[in-house]
Amino acid sequence: MVFKILNVAAITGFSTSSAILLGYIVTSASSPEVNLDWRDIAAIGSIGTILGAHYSITGFSWFNNRYY
Repeated sequence: MVFKILNVAAITGFSTSSAILLGYIVTSASSPEVNLDWRDIAAIGSIGTILGAHYSITGFSWFNNRYY
């Protein structure tokens, strides 16, 4: 039980941080004159949290090819 909670927390945290980092890199590379606000970073982090929590709880990713 404790291992499952730690696993969910670790996967969700890793996906949130990687989504924020990649989102910041992509946004700042596409338009360097625009400064990101905390709301932009929070929105990108929320997307990463949703994806990471879904994967860590169900074990299925959203972006796999199910149609062979």
